[in-house]
Amino acid sequence: MEWQKIFAVLHELIRSTAIAALTLVAAGNKYELGYSVMFVAILFALYGFHAAHYDKMAVNDFGRIANILEDDDGACNGRTIKNPNRLLKALALTRRGRRRRAIVTISSFALLCAFLWSVVVSMWAEGIDIYSWPDELKDEGFYPTLLLIGTLMLGFIVAFDWIYWRETQCVMPLFDAAQGVPFDPQRHGTPRKYSWFGLPSMWFTSKEAYDDLRLWITRAQRLDASGKRRRQSVDSAGLVSKLNPEEMAIFALDAAGGCQLHNALLHAKLYSVQARQFLAREESGASGLRPIAKGEEPEELNLRLIFFDSQSKEYLEPEEEYLQGQVHLLSSVRSQDTFCSEAYPL
Repeated sequence: MEWQKIFAVLHELIRSTAIAALTLVAAGNKYELGYSVMFVAILFALYGFHAAHYDKMAVNDFGRIANILEDDDGACNGRTIKNPNRLLKALALTRRGRRRRAIVTISSFALLCAFLWSVVVSMWAEGIDIYSWPDELKDEGFYPTLLLIGTLMLGFIVAFDWIYWRETQCVMPLFDAAQGVPFDPQRHGTPRKYSWFGLPSMWFTSKEAYDDLRLWITRAQRLDASGKRRRQSVDSAGLVSKLNPEEMAIFALDAAGGCQLHNALLHAKLYSVQARQFLAREESGASGLRPIAKGEEPEELNLRLIFFDSQSKEYLEPEEEYLQGQVHLLSSVRSQDTFCSEAYPL
């Protein structure tokens, strides 16, 4: 909750800085025009990447989409199996390559700012007389001022992204790698890499838990199909390239949301929306998935949603609560008698 407030302050600073850059542009000559267009284009690109991150902090879209989706219940061995997976279907995904493009853009702009500041500082230190320059370059306040605004925005975005990745993208290291023992803050304290600023806001206890959730979401969101969406959203292993677990964590801060999410993470089945059937993983040593065999039970995700109280060093677990969805699958529909509205996970 505290980090949400910090994120909101940083977002407001970044937005205000972008607006300030617009108020400082000039077009008195071709040099000012080119300099202004270059900075504004870069700052707007940076703001676009930042807005995509900040949008994941708002769970209104997540809750609304989850409420108009249906759980993928299915038939297995002659009976209907409940599959509370619509919360997994509503999670937002990040397209593959977006993080790399953001890093390249931020790094390139940081190098440009460093180069321009070195020029400005050397001019100040050496006392270069700019009045001997062409008239178009004699505005000694315009260029450093816009550079300062750009540098400030870059600093705010780097701070936001660093906090974002630290607080929301953590997979706990193993306490004993040889035995495969996960790190337990209650028993083992705080990992060394989090000793300065404390534990992150949310984490997965192991990479296996993180990968299992990626697998379930991949199948639940029709990403096992071929096509453009698959290429944009999955990695080379065919799994969701990146999750946004902060949506689930913020949703779980509400008591009712936490109970529903706990039930979904525990009991969601491995189900392929593309094939419309339950799946099972191959035996150890083999890779891939197969349809459920006769007599088998569908595999549940079996992840537990736990709250860790850093004051008492105790774990808290929400109750399991399942709410029946308010929408249902239609086998057929007459197009002349319907009004359709299409919704996309954001």
